[in-house]
Amino acid sequence: MKSLKSFISIGIALFAGINGLMAQTPAELLTQIAGEVRAEHNLVGVSLAAILPDGMEVTGVAGLADESTGEPLTATGKMLAGSTGKVLFAAVALQLAVEGLLDLDAKVSFYLGDRSWYPRLPNGNDMTVRHLLNHTAGLAHHYLEDAFLTDYTARMKEDPAFLFDAEQSISYILDKPAPFAAGQGFQYSDTHFTLLGLIVEQITGQNYYNLIQDRLLSHYNLKGITPSNSMNIPGLVTGHWNPADNHFRLPVRSNRDAAGDLRYNPAMEWAGGGFAATPLALARLAKALYEDKVVPPAVYDQMMDTVDWVESPNLTLKYGLGVITRDIEEAGFSIGHSGFYPGYRTEMYYFPEKKVAFALMVNSDTEAPLIVLSARIAQDFIRKVTDHNVEKGM
Repeated sequence: MKSLKSFISIGIALFAGINGLMAQTPAELLTQIAGEVRAEHNLVGVSLAAILPDGMEVTGVAGLADESTGEPLTATGKMLAGSTGKVLFAAVALQLAVEGLLDLDAKVSFYLGDRSWYPRLPNGNDMTVRHLLNHTAGLAHHYLEDAFLTDYTARMKEDPAFLFDAEQSISYILDKPAPFAAGQGFQYSDTHFTLLGLIVEQITGQNYYNLIQDRLLSHYNLKGITPSNSMNIPGLVTGHWNPADNHFRLPVRSNRDAAGDLRYNPAMEWAGGGFAATPLALARLAKALYEDKVVPPAVYDQMMDTVDWVESPNLTLKYGLGVITRDIEEAGFSIGHSGFYPGYRTEMYYFPEKKVAFALMVNSDTEAPLIVLSARIAQDFIRKVTDHNVEKGM
């Protein structure tokens, strides 16, 4: 998302076209919007979902689940949600803080300082758990280190199931200079959440995925969200990338082999995201997190205490404790998270003024400005529904 500013004008142009849609049912409207987005940006498949203030759930899809077979995309097809899963890992950490099991302002060294590699961690003496949650600890993103990519892709070609564990992944940023002192800047990095994952599993003695399942997914009946810790995820649609330029350096278009298994082990992402989902499941999650609120008000306010990320005349992005807030011209304020995983893109946001949750997922890599575009089409959808320009009872 580092080139977001350059995408704003594209989002505005498509938004103008969507504004001209004819009155129709909410499902027809979302389906047509999905088709517009797919055609405009040459995407393989687009899947949308919204939940309205009265609880009405709406989905709309366009395109293919698999380009090579021509299988159509459906609303029940899951995609790898990328960093959107951070909201789940963060929510559990905040629940543990409420229960007194985790101190957000404790030094990370208090929990992990006895590990042999810890003295080599940049800013290791100064970073706190809060710094991990809002990406201000000053750690590089280990997935983007050339040495990590070279080593990982070489091993993966020999054994697609190969996996660096969390500590092996962290090793690729040890002894590196910190980009800034802890708490004195912002740099988005999965390494922060990998460290958070180690802390949470240490203090609870439980698998983080099990904690999320018990405390959030089962408790709120959030079906359609699955850990991406297997190379064969039931219901997962195929992701598509550029064979000449993709994160895994594989000379193929599809991320799945002939047997339907992924060509890599998605468990590498873990606390950096770590889930597959449908858009409707993500919209339900956004409602649970930001409307029902899974933590008490005082802790929720801390979650929304944000630091600056992107600032432009038309777009402001800030980051809280595992949450992105965005304020976009003509689309208003929303809270949630975006996600990227090779072959997929995800946007999951809640609009508090309208009490509407909205999610967008695509199963192909794209430079389309989805973080801006998803906000604009969500607001246009909301306006058409609330102004009775669609047949809401259908």
